[in-house]
Amino acid sequence: MTSISKILSRLTQLVLRSLFLYGLIEARKGSTLLQLLFTAMALVVVVRSEFAALCILFVVFIVYIVYGIEKYLKYSLVLALLPAIWMSLSNMLIIHLKGGDIIRAFLSVFLRAEAGSAVVLLLLHTLNISELCFLLYKLSPITSFATALFWRLASQLIKETTEMLYIHGLKGEKTWKTLAMLFIRGEEVVQYFTEGIYLKQYSYKPKVVYSTRVIAIQIILLVVAMLLQFL
Repeated sequence: MTSISKILSRLTQLVLRSLFLYGLIEARKGSTLLQLLFTAMALVVVVRSEFAALCILFVVFIVYIVYGIEKYLKYSLVLALLPAIWMSLSNMLIIHLKGGDIIRAFLSVFLRAEAGSAVVLLLLHTLNISELCFLLYKLSPITSFATALFWRLASQLIKETTEMLYIHGLKGEKTWKTLAMLFIRGEEVVQYFTEGIYLKQYSYKPKVVYSTRVIAIQIILLVVAMLLQFL
């Protein structure tokens, strides 16, 4: 198994587990608007200071535990390490050339990037797909239907990508051949789904699913984010 195949296989596994580990969980039954507001406010707080970033990271950690999706947290933090380390090393190099404190420069950017990434991933993990499809249905029924279909297809395609990369890696196939097969397989899956549910689009009417508990948690998160603005 080539090193490139190993890296791609591990990366797709990480993406699959960090985004599609659970199905329609309670955390996805809140208000998308409230979660977007919290995300925006939390990102503003993260930029302010390292301590504020730590506070937001702690809040996100608690939220995952309360929702019962702490497995997401493990994979999400690992996924967030990729941009965090890259940004931190880039900033550290610049500060080093300027003769500054490289340790502080690294930690400063790393904490902000990690906290910011965690906040964005929390948004993805708590996005209310039913609400999103319902709102899109008011604008364009086809777009709403396509969104629901894409959400279903994405996890399956990533899963098949992981399996294909692993199997082809064991066989010693070249990476470019595997990627070519993935594109072909993707077209096949889309075609199968399109043919299978073609008539469904005419009777498709999305319904919104809410949870008062999740909405209450989102309101608390907004209050916490507002209080952290004064740090």
